[in-house]
Amino acid sequence: MKHLYESDKIEILNRIDAISASINNRLLPTFDYIEKEAKKAGERKLEAPSSNFHPSYMDEGLVYEQAFNEEICNYHLYSEMKKEFIDSAVTWLFHLFEKDCSVIFKTNDGNAKKTELANLSIDRSINSN
Repeated sequence: MKHLYESDKIEILNRIDAISASINNRLLPTFDYIEKEAKKAGERKLEAPSSNFHPSYMDEGLVYEQAFNEEICNYHLYSEMKKEFIDSAVTWLFHLFEKDCSVIFKTNDGNAKKTELANLSIDRSINSN
């Protein structure tokens, strides 16, 4: 970042912080109640046949099993959505970082950016954060 004015550095860092905060404080919390919502889906499934339940020819255990399966499927679906959202958010932040590197190093060449980052002792390994 030695190639930038201090105000440019602050702008880049503020943009990344704002997006990260928005992801963490506004978007991710929509997944906080996955378990409760799955439980409610199971309860709704359980309530649906109760008004039409006939013990002489309907199995009560089957009704509970179907409700439990609805709960599990619902939980799995929303957990997968959360995972996909997190993957997309990470990709989004990386793309922003990559764009900023293009501005900082005045190049779109990925290898040149890698070299510049290495010269600044920035860890580019898969396990870095």
